[in-house]
Amino acid sequence: MRQRSVLKVYADRLENNLKNTFELGGRKKLIPMLKANAYGHDLSLVSHFIDKNFDDSMIDTLGVACIGEAEFLRKVVKVQKRIFVFSDFQIEEKKNQELMQDFGVIPVISNLDNLKIFLNSFEKFPLVLKFNTGMNRLGINSEELPEVIKLLKKNNKLQLEHVMSHFACSYLVGHEMNQKQMKSFESILSTLKSSGIEWKESSFFNSGALEQRFQFDNLTHHRPGLMLYGPQSTMTNKTLWDGEIVSDFETDILDSRNVKRGEFVGYGATEVPADGRLLVLPVGYGDGLLPRLQNFETQHQGQSLKFLGRINMDLASLWVSSISLEDQNKPFKLWDSNQNHFKNLVKHLGTHPYDVFCSITSRVPRKFLLKS
Repeated sequence: MRQRSVLKVYADRLENNLKNTFELGGRKKLIPMLKANAYGHDLSLVSHFIDKNFDDSMIDTLGVACIGEAEFLRKVVKVQKRIFVFSDFQIEEKKNQELMQDFGVIPVISNLDNLKIFLNSFEKFPLVLKFNTGMNRLGINSEELPEVIKLLKKNNKLQLEHVMSHFACSYLVGHEMNQKQMKSFESILSTLKSSGIEWKESSFFNSGALEQRFQFDNLTHHRPGLMLYGPQSTMTNKTLWDGEIVSDFETDILDSRNVKRGEFVGYGATEVPADGRLLVLPVGYGDGLLPRLQNFETQHQGQSLKFLGRINMDLASLWVSSISLEDQNKPFKLWDSNQNHFKNLVKHLGTHPYDVFCSITSRVPRKFLLKS
């Protein structure tokens, strides 16, 4: 575990993002997505804060990807809110059936085989169905709908707890797939209703759909993910979501040395561009810094710096023309609440914010702070 590096997660920023998302979505309830260790920000810290600070009128459900995450929330964090498990729950396993029923963890049923197991083993348990409207990842296909209706009627399951689908292209502004999927989901809901199958709740919109202000009737919940942690998920230069990055990635400057133009640094001997000073950070790809960070230009105490040379497993080097001892002793931040800076970082890396957040390894401790 690092002692000189930390990912500081700020409660006030997360709270603001949640409240602003709630308003943006027309005050429909939120199902915050907490998969992948709360997008790298620590599942325990984030879930506990949401569970204790938001009542069910705004957030009544938390979303995770696998049964292990749900078990952790119930047994370790002691989360009280309803939990949906979206994919990896192995419903055919008796131990998982018992865990879900004992702890009130609800599997999101996405295929006919799992639906049959659910109807046979979860007699009085809430049923959540996910339909495939074109993404072709998880979800019951529309052509399987008659079989679904037949099974539901046979088992006298005429009211569903929740129905949902998932966008494939909501992060792409104006993509025709978004409208096609909404029409498909509307048709599925209409068929269910005309067949005598009702539902208490429904959701469809993820971060990209909320950012683009999609319109769809009869939704009771939204399922935001990335936007809750600050970044805009939609790939456009236009600002559609002005969230705060909820974390600061902070480290110390471990060492420094003067260098001259024409000297070299690191593996592969990258040439130093001009006289200056090299600053060594105690973080590397073993901590989650992506190797493509090389040549990224950033700021420290108002001075321009550049990542020079390869990112090592444990160390990274920055070049600066000059720096005072006072500034050298101040913590260096790879990112903070500033979304524009974070966008530049992501753009340089040629990736997506998910990749940056989720790459930060457990060697970097997470610290939850109430205010920035």
